[in-house]
Amino acid sequence: NNVCFYGDCSYYCDMEHPLCGKPHLMEGSMAAYLPDVNLAKRLSWRNPWRRSYHKSKKAKWETDPSYCDHIQKTSPYKHSSRLLDVMDMTILDFLMGENVSCWGRGV
Repeated sequence: NNVCFYGDCSYYCDMEHPLCGKPHLMEGSMAAYLPDVNLAKRLSWRNPWRRSYHKSKKAKWETDPSYCDHIQKTSPYKHSSRLLDVMDMTILDFLMGENVSCWGRGV
């Protein structure tokens, strides 16, 4: 009697890995979608701790012990609090168990 969802992607997005409520309530986070870059000019940076989403390929941060030192010296992270903000967001996503690329299909 739980409400469950599973995603439509190539990595852990199937009926064997659903996100389920207890029984019908589910905590989550919200992402705001920005307008097309042609309508709202902006700069974008990928999260340095993003997952590879490949079953046999690890992300660089999983294999390189000096990865964090390298990121701290890289723009735009070396001149602002942006790195701390990204780390906070990454930790929150991990604690919530979110996998935003796999959202989509209700069960």
